[in-house]
Amino acid sequence: YTGYVSFGNVVFFGVGATVSSVLWQHYQQQNIVLAIVLAAIVAALMALILGFPILRLKGHYFAIATLGIAIATREVCNNWELTGASRPINLPVTNNPQLFYYTGLALTVIAVATAYLIARSKLGFGLVAIRENEDAATVMGINATRYKVTAFAINAALCGLAGGLYAYWHVTIDPPTVFNLDTNVRLIIMAVLGGIGTPLGPVIGAVLLTGIQETLWARFTDLHAILFGAAIIIVV
Repeated sequence: YTGYVSFGNVVFFGVGATVSSVLWQHYQQQNIVLAIVLAAIVAALMALILGFPILRLKGHYFAIATLGIAIATREVCNNWELTGASRPINLPVTNNPQLFYYTGLALTVIAVATAYLIARSKLGFGLVAIRENEDAATVMGINATRYKVTAFAINAALCGLAGGLYAYWHVTIDPPTVFNLDTNVRLIIMAVLGGIGTPLGPVIGAVLLTGIQETLWARFTDLHAILFGAAIIIVV
């Protein structure tokens, strides 16, 4: 809605997964709901801290800055003893596919509902005004910095929720996996494919992109990566 393309969403996804795994490793926290809520809070706080300096940048400069933060965060977690220091963190195996399915579905509903409410709120109208012309929005009395940081923090919280759940689902967590930049590219492609600036667009894009990937994997096992890459190019 704001017109800022972020390559740093994977930071908050990775932070969410890392928080969940650290809570288990050091504090034996087995409550999945509590873990992913705490993961979302930490991700949002991190976004608030990072948002004020980097959201002074615009366009490609902002995108590059978020990319740099993603790489830097991955390296910090890869060398910090608390987060494993290059050693994978193993969470308990939860042999309950329905639990993850319905929790994931609940998080999807929360994300769509949040986007829907924002789109029809004063915040949403302010974000669209910033996207169309940030200088004009400022002249009209919109606090662009506050609006952008708020959007950044909400975005981070939703990514943190997803990352927190992912940790328990994937069981083994390490920085190269949860801070993989490919994840961020997939998020952007999903939004572009389904429709940017709409509450349901990213959901539709996620279904389509995942469907394409799984179909190519099932039918063209040896060539699926090449064909999937070609499909992404077509989408772009």
